[in-house]
Amino acid sequence: MPAIGGIVTTLTQTKLLPKVVDIVLNGNVLNMRLLGKSRSWTGGTSIEIPVNVSAYNAKGSYFGFDTFNTTQQNTRVRSTFNPSQLYCTVNLSGIQLALNRGQEAVLDLVATELEQRGKDLSDEMGSQLYGDGTGNSSKDVLGLAAAVDRICPYLA
Repeated sequence: MPAIGGIVTTLTQTKLLPKVVDIVLNGNVLNMRLLGKSRSWTGGTSIEIPVNVSAYNAKGSYFGFDTFNTTQQNTRVRSTFNPSQLYCTVNLSGIQLALNRGQEAVLDLVATELEQRGKDLSDEMGSQLYGDGTGNSSKDVLGLAAAVDRICPYLA
């Protein structure tokens, strides 16, 4: 970019767009799919989810008065998950808050930091969902690696 020169830059402000563009935390597909279908947790010591682990076998084609397979088959198991917690700190000093006021505050610093930390937490959860829950002394969210292991014995 060619030099503009002090004759213009000493009298002209830089334009700062009032938007933060996220080029880091928008690529965790699994987490986005799970959060898109999330439901509120109302409490309890664990979460139990019925999981379909096999296809129903009493089905098929027939002709005329053929006999049907009427054997009842349970295709589900109940899988239990214990709740986990995630955190993310927001650190802002008094001088930072004082400087981000009035017309000079293009974006609200507190709101922007809280929004970003929410994205950071979402990304952290997404990363843990690919694990087995044993990270950080088994305090991580139980991930796919462990959830699949819990269900796989029923698939054999």
